Amino acid sequence: MNELELVALRHKKRRDNALKETTDDKKISKMFTKILLSIILVLSCTIYVKLSPENLENFKRVVLESNLTFTKINEWYHNTFGSFLPSFQEPSTTTVANTDPLVNKENYLDGYKISVPKNTTVSLLDSGLYVFLGEKEGYGNVLIIQGVNGVDIWYGGITNTSLNLYDYVEKGQILGTTIEDYYYLAFVKDGNFITYEEYQNQN
Repeated sequence: MNELELVALRHKKRRDNALKETTDDKKISKMFTKILLSIILVLSCTIYVKLSPENLENFKRVVLESNLTFTKINEWYHNTFGSFLPSFQEPSTTTVANTDPLVNKENYLDGYKISVPKNTTVSLLDSGLYVFLGEKEGYGNVLIIQGVNGVDIWYGGITNTSLNLYDYVEKGQILGTTIEDYYYLAFVKDGNFITYEEYQNQN
C-alpha cells in the first residue's frame, strides 16, 4: 500500500468517525427531546387540573370514566413521541405470509387455520400491544395482540418471535415463523369471537 492509499484510508476513517459521532449526537438529542416533551405533557395535565374544579371534573370524566384503552393511548404516544428505545428487526429471507386478505383459510374452532409453506414468516395484521403468550386449547401456543381498534388477534402455531411481552408493535411488523405448514388466527372483541369480515369492519 503506497502513501497515497494510506492517506486516503486515514481520511476515510476520520470521515466515518465524524459521521458516527454526528449520528450518536442526533440520537441523544432526539431522546432528550422525547423526555422533555413527556415532562411537559405531565406538567401541562397537572396545571390544567389545578386551575379549577371544573377542569378536574373534565379530566376525571375523560380519563377515568371514558372507555379509553391503554392500547389507544400507547398508539398515540408512539405516533407523537416515537419509541423511547429503538427496536431493530432483522430482515427476513423466508416467505412472508399474505394475510390481508386472508388466503387459503378454512374455519377452525372459533377462528381460522391458514395454510402456508412451513417456516413462513408471518407479519402483523394490525398495530397494537403484545399482551399474552401462552397455551389456548386447540390453538397451541398463542400470541395475542391487543389491537388499537379494540380487537384482540390470536396468532397460533408461530415460533421464533423476537417480540417482548407488552411491546407496542406496528402493522406489518414481523411476528415470527410458522412451526408447520399452517398457523391459526382468531379475532376477539369484548370477550366474543368475531369473523374476519367483522374484524375488517372495525378498521
